[in-house]
Amino acid sequence: MGGNALTEGLTERKEKEEYLQIKALILATLHNGKRIDQESQTEGEQGAEKVLAVISEIVEMPGKTSFGDLDLLYVLADGKSTTDVYTLVRHLFAPTEMVSNGGVTSFDFMRFQIDMIQCKPETFPLSQFCLSYGDRGMILGQMAKCHGFSLGTKGLTVTHSSLEELLGYKNGRISSSEKLTLSTDPVSIRSFMGLSLENDEDILHTQADVMHFCMQSPWFKPKYFAPRKLSNCESKKKLRQRPFTRCFVTKFRRIIT
Repeated sequence: MGGNALTEGLTERKEKEEYLQIKALILATLHNGKRIDQESQTEGEQGAEKVLAVISEIVEMPGKTSFGDLDLLYVLADGKSTTDVYTLVRHLFAPTEMVSNGGVTSFDFMRFQIDMIQCKPETFPLSQFCLSYGDRGMILGQMAKCHGFSLGTKGLTVTHSSLEELLGYKNGRISSSEKLTLSTDPVSIRSFMGLSLENDEDILHTQADVMHFCMQSPWFKPKYFAPRKLSNCESKKKLRQRPFTRCFVTKFRRIIT
């Protein structure tokens, strides 16, 4: 999630077995609040539970065999700030480097990049939905965009001007680029987009399952993934860096060209 936030060469991709070992160690350390080299906290130290109200992993894309980073979601405890998170990470993991960018705190551990992504309590479930299963949220976001909406970890939103167009106002009655948040509830958003309401872990076992999940929505149209719809620099970058998105787009290339 943090991309190449840390100094090049400081971290490396990990195969699945080592990735799972690192993830288990990181989560255990954050949950028990003890340093890797200590059996117990020393008096006066802040445990992780006093800084983080919630700490959680996200669900990886099925079938993925190597990983460039570990993404964790967290909610701050009352009265705490990202400065407290910095202090906690330095105490527990003694990283060589730490970088903060847009609510993501990245650090190195065992030559691997760890990204801690800050969430608000009210948008934590939506963040889990949008960021789990690899590029699923990115693909759904492209579909929402082509329907005049915006979907991300802050909610399903629409601008006043897009709302005018959706409602058929040709002369413009609101004429504002200000965004309206329609919902931050992932269940409501899934229902609105015509997506399955079943538990993800019960139905998404393969990458093909994730593709089918996205395609089942009435909002899905192959033309939304045509080159002209993905022509901006950010979209081209995503296609280069995200194998699943590239595979998803390529699947419909004959239909949409």
